[in-house]
Amino acid sequence: MHQLTLFDEPKVDRTYGVVIEAPYVKGSETSKEAAKKIDSVNNDGPGIGKRERQLLQLMQNRESYGVTESEVQELFQWSGDYQRPAMRSLLKNEFVEKTERKRINSGGNKCAVWIVTQAGMKVECGI
Repeated sequence: MHQLTLFDEPKVDRTYGVVIEAPYVKGSETSKEAAKKIDSVNNDGPGIGKRERQLLQLMQNRESYGVTESEVQELFQWSGDYQRPAMRSLLKNEFVEKTERKRINSGGNKCAVWIVTQAGMKVECGI
């Protein structure tokens, strides 16, 4: 495994445009092992983890109906602290986008509806 520096361009999967090699701290065996585990998970899909693949698969199934963050948290029994990073990762990779639509959640609040993009529909989630 090659150590990336701050000035190196990360390896990127040209199909999906996501990082495919996790960085690690040089000289730290535990950091290197953790990076290998991340890479092994990422190699099962397009450079996203299991949580992101679960969320993306749900969104693929719902197509244009989409999901709200509250719905995701309720369906998967995830906390917001667990769900939000997954959504941000999918957004960063341009697999999802926020719409102008809103739905009311169980608490009576308006929530933005998120949908899968064309790029997100092409991802094989393999769950």
